[in-house]
Amino acid sequence: MTEPTEPTERPANRAATPATARSAPASASTPAPNGTTIFGRGDDLRRLDDLIGSSPLTSVVGPGGVGKTSLVGALTDRWRVDGRGSVLVRLDGVRDQHGLVPALTTTLGLTSDVDDQLITCAEWLSATDQVLVLDNCEHLLESVTEMVGGIHATAPPVSVRTTSRLPLGPSTESVYRLQPLPVPESVVADEAMTWPCLELFAAAARRAGGIHPVTDEEWMLAIELCRRLDGLPLAIELAASRLSTLGIRDLVHGLD
Repeated sequence: MTEPTEPTERPANRAATPATARSAPASASTPAPNGTTIFGRGDDLRRLDDLIGSSPLTSVVGPGGVGKTSLVGALTDRWRVDGRGSVLVRLDGVRDQHGLVPALTTTLGLTSDVDDQLITCAEWLSATDQVLVLDNCEHLLESVTEMVGGIHATAPPVSVRTTSRLPLGPSTESVYRLQPLPVPESVVADEAMTWPCLELFAAAARRAGGIHPVTDEEWMLAIELCRRLDGLPLAIELAASRLSTLGIRDLVHGLD
């Protein structure tokens, strides 16, 4: 198992918990082709895109709520716009190993004899030059590893990307560890929206019909909230949605 080396120019996104950064990231948000916005993930998208062709199996690994599913969704949208084929199979609804291959077959729209299903899927993926993306693998690590091994035994060129809280484990796997969003030590109102965690917080508040922070003091409270939520995008988004009924101060104090 190998892990892609991250360049030194990306210090704000290294730690497993949110780094307390002194300067804002170079890019706060990246528009996704499906009309949504991925906050603070431009570098991750570029690095994962660059891994196509260099690794037969790459797993995007990180804690729940860090944004793995959103990231690979944006990545497959980008590939689609660029004319590259990909198939996204969501495994959160698959209960055990017996449902894996049927889920893949159904997503591909293929029919085959039971004994030949995986071979048929692998040959189709290879013939159509599709990247296979398996999302939410953590509850089926061993079974997913076996299925990916079966695909590569039939069609070695097929590129597979997975998301999971833990690596799958085979020696052919490259692990890309997705980090929480960096959180600033402090910020003034005019600079707040250059930080991905705060831009996400404000956007989620607006979608929920709430009022996002305006003053320096309010933004400092938002920073405190993002820090206490470990920089996890899903937790930040859910908290910000409560601004439709709570003030920012009450929201932060409610975490005590």
